[in-house]
Amino acid sequence: MGTTRAGIKEIARRVFAVSAIATVLAVIGLPGAASATWSVVAVDAESGRVGAVMASCVDPGILGESDQALIPIVLAPGAGVGVVQGTLNWDAPDVIRQRLADGVPAAEILDFLTSDAFETNPDQNNSIRQYGIVALEPESDGAVFTGQQIEQERQAVASSSVAAQGLLLADVAVVDNALDAYEAAITEEQTMDQALVEALVAGAKAGGDRRCGDQTALFAQLVVAEPDDDPLQPSTLLTVTVDEGDGQNPVFAMADAFEQGQRGWIDAGQRSSIGVSKLWAAVVAGLIGAFGVFLVRKGMGNTAARR
Repeated sequence: MGTTRAGIKEIARRVFAVSAIATVLAVIGLPGAASATWSVVAVDAESGRVGAVMASCVDPGILGESDQALIPIVLAPGAGVGVVQGTLNWDAPDVIRQRLADGVPAAEILDFLTSDAFETNPDQNNSIRQYGIVALEPESDGAVFTGQQIEQERQAVASSSVAAQGLLLADVAVVDNALDAYEAAITEEQTMDQALVEALVAGAKAGGDRRCGDQTALFAQLVVAEPDDDPLQPSTLLTVTVDEGDGQNPVFAMADAFEQGQRGWIDAGQRSSIGVSKLWAAVVAGLIGAFGVFLVRKGMGNTAARR
């Protein structure tokens, strides 16, 4: 009889665990359509390094793995860099990377991406996309494009070594200030890494993604690749994520982490996946675990007493 009750308790424990997981998944839901908000992409002709920064008010999980260069960022180490924003065409990153590696000028790549020959789905066309591309060779101005059906505020600007672009912005100054900050930092002979971080900070100070209010974004990522790097695992990779409504700005947090020499993925969020404080979630989980242990021990005690 004791063994049977213990078995029932074990089954109940497992059912509870599975139910809890199912509840969390139901609350989280499935990711929505991927989009990115504002970014800066740049190349350094002297070193051959290419890099980008990006921030957005979406879960980075819908854009790729947080410990890799996110899918909208297209690194072609030793050749150039690009970004695909708005409603993504998932074929575009591979096209950009390959054509940059082949030495195709940024403007020609953009002409192809925005041509009818490339767009095959009439429901997802260039009017809802945004691109920014910069090539190392042949050296020329970066190329940018913004579809006319993308909501205001939107902006895209470029120069010979950098392009800045954004959509769903608090203000067009988000992009303009980001580009100015990058070029000022390079003029002051700061590294590409530092210049990119300062560019993203300037964009955040101008309001960033309008959907996130004062937080300006839910994640920020910095990637810089050396000429021989893996495009998904560049030498410099720093991603900071926060939780919606926890009051943190991931861009400022990323800037602080960068200055401290931190790299990799930093989950700075203060809420659990079901929207409560992570501290309280941990406390509740601990209490549930302790209560489960108590029930098991009590059951074992009762069994021993009956014997």
